[in-house]
Amino acid sequence: VATDGTDFLVVSATTAADGTSKLVGIIDSDPFTGTTFPDDWTIAIADLQDNATSSRPAAIFNGTHYCVVFQDGGSIYAQLIETDGNLLGTKQTLSSGDGNYLPVMAYDDDDLNQQALVVWVKYMDESVNYYDLYSALISFDNLSGNIAKERLEESLLGLQAGDQNEPAVAFDGTNYLVLWRQWTDTSQNITLASDIYGARVEATNGTVVGDQFVVSAAPGGQAEPQLAFDGTNYLAVWSDLRNATTTGYDIYGSRISMGGDVLEADGIAINTASAPIQNFPTVTWNGINFVVAARLLNVHPR
Repeated sequence: VATDGTDFLVVSATTAADGTSKLVGIIDSDPFTGTTFPDDWTIAIADLQDNATSSRPAAIFNGTHYCVVFQDGGSIYAQLIETDGNLLGTKQTLSSGDGNYLPVMAYDDDDLNQQALVVWVKYMDESVNYYDLYSALISFDNLSGNIAKERLEESLLGLQAGDQNEPAVAFDGTNYLVLWRQWTDTSQNITLASDIYGARVEATNGTVVGDQFVVSAAPGGQAEPQLAFDGTNYLAVWSDLRNATTTGYDIYGSRISMGGDVLEADGIAINTASAPIQNFPTVTWNGINFVVAARLLNVHPR
């Protein structure tokens, strides 16, 4: 979802009865009222090779047009969309291959930069079973629809032990902040080995500023981080299994300063109800408060 201040662009993927998949969108001031998905979502962004659930699109508004990034066939693509719903130019390849996943994007609206940072997960080596975060800085030609890579794709953090997965990114007016789910061993067991880490990224060149840092390493596992900025601090939210034997998956969060200081080291308990399960949180800033939403399931993890 992205907004130009009046309307919203909502993007999703759909698979037809014949098995073909496509990425579609809708632009409306109230896109979820009186519309039917996918019949009324008439912006045809791309035909997909993969099943619809694999595309994982993200969108921003760059002050003139919307931009959507998505995964298909293991590659990462970007496409500009005009505010009337017409595609501008053709989709641009940000990373080719068969091992790229989960793209996220944030926009730098500084008059001098007008760039976006795209971060995604790259599958690196089956023999050691690890994932790495890759990134690219992109700029926009809002006349031709061309999307240029100002910084070519490369490993954001450098090759390191453990897996980095499930990135989130936001911009604070000076730098980007990237969060991710860090596997601290190769077990891939969320209840034992999964923490939330973060790093600041310089806006003009896309390189990491300072050291990466722990956002949450509470007992149990943490996953699915999301991020928003209120003009002073970020709020990071994630799903959390520190209370796995009682409430199961909970939603926790913490504020993070622009300098990368975690202001609530033990986390803020946002939702710790015993049922249903809370996971896949999302967060936004509405000008007054942060608003956090999450998926609720009426079952308990076993």
